[in-house]
Amino acid sequence: MKKPLRVLIVEDSEEDALLVARMLSQGWGDVSFRRVKTAEEMRAALAEEEWDAVLSDHAMPRFDSLGALEVLKESGKDVPFIVVSGSIGDETAIAVMKAGAHDYIMKDGLNRLKPALERELADAADRREKKRAEERFAESEARYRTLVEEQFEAVCRWLPDTTLTFVNRAYCRLMGKSKEELVGMKWIAFIPENRRAEVLDTYAKAAAAKRTVTYVHEVESASGVRWFRWNDVPLFNGDGALLEFQSVGHDVTEERKVQENLLRQLDELRSWHEVMLNREERIIELKREINGLLRELGRPEKYHI
Repeated sequence: MKKPLRVLIVEDSEEDALLVARMLSQGWGDVSFRRVKTAEEMRAALAEEEWDAVLSDHAMPRFDSLGALEVLKESGKDVPFIVVSGSIGDETAIAVMKAGAHDYIMKDGLNRLKPALERELADAADRREKKRAEERFAESEARYRTLVEEQFEAVCRWLPDTTLTFVNRAYCRLMGKSKEELVGMKWIAFIPENRRAEVLDTYAKAAAAKRTVTYVHEVESASGVRWFRWNDVPLFNGDGALLEFQSVGHDVTEERKVQENLLRQLDELRSWHEVMLNREERIIELKREINGLLRELGRPEKYHI
């Protein structure tokens, strides 16, 4: 069962408006309509109620279809607009369609009205759903960007050649540059030259394997060389081609310093341990020599080894 149909009819002839409504009712069932004859009446009708479609005669004493189409555009409502006219020339019909009308039907061919309206209603529903999807996506993207902007971690997106396409505030602070300065730059320039080949090779392998990679390397930041741990996600299109990477970087410079200090202490302990072992071995040798001399003198050994 079809949902009720509400139609705004722009028509100076009440008889013609009733004829159109009856034609629609035959195939639709529940049809309600409101007839208007002027721009003022049409604006009021659009403001006061919701309509599924607008059907407009072309030529009326105080109004025409082009004017009605402008009023509909002013309202911001996306509903099918179909011209239903007793006489309209080809040039006029083309002009009306170019202006934004969805179709035109001759009054002596009203049998075309129902299928044309069904088609346009379906198209309008698709447009509304697409618009809602776009709005949801825009809202989601806005929430995502707000979240990313507020993160303490440095976040960026970049093309396979390392050209930055997006940076958050933390990344800007890290580099001491504005978004406008950074977007379009290649981040490989911020890596010490002797490390660039290794870094690029790591990301090339990650892209080829289509896997996320976690990698630690130096960054020549605004405050000097810092160590960052990057979690990098390659992003692909539907055909599997690499589009870009998204990277989230965490400053691990202090962790790195602690680690290097512990390694240095460990090396020192190893060296000290080796010295002590050598010293202990020499003491044992000396004790053995003393014991040997005492035996030669016929005396008891002093050390038990």
